[in-house]
Amino acid sequence: MDFAIPGICKLEFSMGAHGMQWKSGTTEVERVSCQARLLGVKPRWNISTINGVQILESHQAWNELLKCK
Repeated sequence: MDFAIPGICKLEFSMGAHGMQWKSGTTEVERVSCQARLLGVKPRWNISTINGVQILESHQAWNELLKCK
């Protein structure tokens, strides 16, 4: 996937708490802490893909993040 698209950035998290809390039913990040804050994630950002899997709803984001543990 080409990440040279304006408004899209690729972030790589290490093992441990990712530090993102998102609004239920959406992919919009509501609060950041831990790694997310250190990587520069901001509230109101949206999660678009995790490991190349397109994310459309919050439950998909959670399931894909669990696979990465």
